[in-house]
Amino acid sequence: MRSQFVKIILGMISLSDSQMQAVMTAAADLAPEKRSVFLERLAAMLNMKGRRFTDADLIAMAELARTGLAHSNAV
Repeated sequence: MRSQFVKIILGMISLSDSQMQAVMTAAADLAPEKRSVFLERLAAMLNMKGRRFTDADLIAMAELARTGLAHSNAV
């Protein structure tokens, strides 16, 4: 169910190749079970922003969407 939701939401958003690469890079080190949460968060932010967003907007939103999902190795 959740993956269908992500596909529907992301299907409504048009990303360039470089933007898609930025999303994949942002998700790469997340645990597989956290990636759908990340994509849902990102999709919601992009939908709120509207169709006009820059690469910088996307990167900032991707970082925000990752909040609390990635483990830090910092001691």
